Amino acid sequence: MERETIKHGDLRYLDKVQASAARTISALPDEFVYHNIKYFKRLAKKISKIAERSNLSQEDTESVLIAAWMLGVIQEETNIEIEDKKLIFNIPEKSLKSITMLLSESDYPEQNTEKVLKLLEESVSLPPKPQYEWERVFFDALASDYAGNNGGKRLEQTYKELLSRNVELSKKSWYELIVNYLSRIEYYTDYGNEQIKPAHLKLMKEVLKDKNNYKRKRTLH
Repeated sequence: MERETIKHGDLRYLDKVQASAARTISALPDEFVYHNIKYFKRLAKKISKIAERSNLSQEDTESVLIAAWMLGVIQEETNIEIEDKKLIFNIPEKSLKSITMLLSESDYPEQNTEKVLKLLEESVSLPPKPQYEWERVFFDALASDYAGNNGGKRLEQTYKELLSRNVELSKKSWYELIVNYLSRIEYYTDYGNEQIKPAHLKLMKEVLKDKNNYKRKRTLH
């Protein structure tokens, strides 16, 4: 089993929580071809970069990183539905209680645990409405993974993962859903708007092109 050992400087609680989370994520079933340990490693690195560019405090950076790893811990328990061309993610209350207990056992401060839980609950809302910089950093990092040279490949992995998790989703419906999703994403930090958004807009054009090509092929047949 692969063990994640990313270092983010002298962050008091992160190493212990990260090690525990990485063990859980590494044990996820094979159908998690996108939301696997590689994904959460990328997410943690992106959070660190955006947090640094945003001059986020060490304490808030740690809370955001812990939230990212906890998102992986509850991945298998999160329910997925489709409604009005939108993916709806539902995090069971018992999962949030488990996270609270895990962080308590690590002596993580209660006020910071509340930040982690807030980020997890807001992670299933789109678009989110961040009020604080630590929220903005989290959501820009979440949105960034599809923006880049591997965006198309990662979208395909996401589609494959959804099908493996018994989400009924035709290719036509997938294109409608992902175009809807990408069009609703917003960026909140300076780094997000300057460095991530241009790649996001490029991906959006590519997806629209792929959608039109797919529609054209279906018409021909």
